[in-house]
Amino acid sequence: MRRGTIIFLTCFSTLFLASSFNVFAQTDDDAMEGLLEEVIVTAQRREQSTMDVPISVMVFSAETIEQNNMKGAADYLLMTPNVNFREDGRGGHGSINISIRGISDLSGGERVQATQAMGFYWDEFSVATIASGTANPPIYDVEAIEVLRGPQGTYFGRNAEG
Repeated sequence: MRRGTIIFLTCFSTLFLASSFNVFAQTDDDAMEGLLEEVIVTAQRREQSTMDVPISVMVFSAETIEQNNMKGAADYLLMTPNVNFREDGRGGHGSINISIRGISDLSGGERVQATQAMGFYWDEFSVATIASGTANPPIYDVEAIEVLRGPQGTYFGRNAEG
């Protein structure tokens, strides 16, 4: 056989074998595994998806709270970006002083405002004025925790900088 025929047959058989492999489509079950669950928040006093809310919000679901064994505010504040806090006994048992995005009512460890700079709500009831620091109730049987970063005075009043 001629050399050109051998090269042609070699190339043809290589292309034939390479193109003969089957390609299978992805099944519906595999496609559903990659989908993320939509998170619903009440940051604007109504239920909305976090994708539709124009507010910087960090949401902790009941599942996340249980998985991370969260017992108090310090546990979820540690996982929230742009938040600093200090627990102390001066404000009563369980008091915590919070600074969100640099906004706080403390200066050099001393309170400079008579009212709180942070809004702290438990079932839509403000508990921010309990003692001299922000209330730090124990977390149990909680559906979700929402931390709203930035000024929220329109929805939660004048003492809601975070």
